[in-house]
Amino acid sequence: MTPENLLISLARIGYEMPLLENPISIALLAGKIYGITGPSGGGKSTLLKTLAGFLPPLSGEVKLGNKAVFQKDRLIWGHDHIAVLAQDFQLMEKHTAFENLYHASKSGSMASQEKVAHQWLEFLGAKSWSGNRVDRLSGGQRQRVALGRALMQNPAFLLLDEPTNQLDAHWRNELFLLIRRIAKKKNMGVLLVSHNPHELLQVCDEMAVMTSEGLTAFQSASMALKKPNSRQMAKYLGYFIEIHHAHFPKIQLEEECSSVFVRKNDFVLDWSETGWEVEHTFFRFDGAFAIVKNDSLCLEVKIPTKFLNKMGANCGIRLKSWIRF
Repeated sequence: MTPENLLISLARIGYEMPLLENPISIALLAGKIYGITGPSGGGKSTLLKTLAGFLPPLSGEVKLGNKAVFQKDRLIWGHDHIAVLAQDFQLMEKHTAFENLYHASKSGSMASQEKVAHQWLEFLGAKSWSGNRVDRLSGGQRQRVALGRALMQNPAFLLLDEPTNQLDAHWRNELFLLIRRIAKKKNMGVLLVSHNPHELLQVCDEMAVMTSEGLTAFQSASMALKKPNSRQMAKYLGYFIEIHHAHFPKIQLEEECSSVFVRKNDFVLDWSETGWEVEHTFFRFDGAFAIVKNDSLCLEVKIPTKFLNKMGANCGIRLKSWIRF
């Protein structure tokens, strides 16, 4: 099958009542990796289940190309060309890795199914232990088997729900490399949901934030770090701090704007002013830092190493730049 665009048009999601205040209308392109982050209970997993056809949308429709595949009154669950890698993997525990992939295929002769299963096991780096039973594999190996089962469907789009929950840092990086290889080599669209925005920045081409208000517009990961397109994006990235205008009255703001978002590296210590107290300094792999505080706020501020000898008990803080919405 030639991958096509996945379109979500005015879909409201939930079980008996909408989870989000606003409907969702987005288009996902084949060959690109998308990520969604946001608070727990915000509807991320429910959105994936809706896109995969395991939950009907409360309104609207989901299209693959120009064809509606999921609508409110659809009776049959799932879709052959939209595969899901669930958090619990959903493996056949008493079967081998190879058998898990072989039985996941829905079409072709026995010989072709066996050939494709071996090809995916080799692609995923699982060939050497493909004859081992799943219940004897490590968490990272089990996830490769689950990923292989999803890929046996030859999907146009792959949906991943919190795929790194059970992985250590090494397997997490290996998984991200595999996802990028799969998306580019097979021209497959990928939608990845994670509560950790740092993971999305590492692997995704574009990302968005889902809260109870709805889903923000997708934007490139690099642009999200430079100029987030919404308050939600700035808040959940973790690289920005929301600062009330009262802490920095010299900032010129519009009347309706009471706070700004500041990158952590855009706070600058100024020893010509006072109002802040230096609690302590420390070194990290990316430089020297100070923890400074006043009566109501505590900040981590980067310090040029050459200025460490100027450190005192009191200081002021200037802002190099800020973002307002």
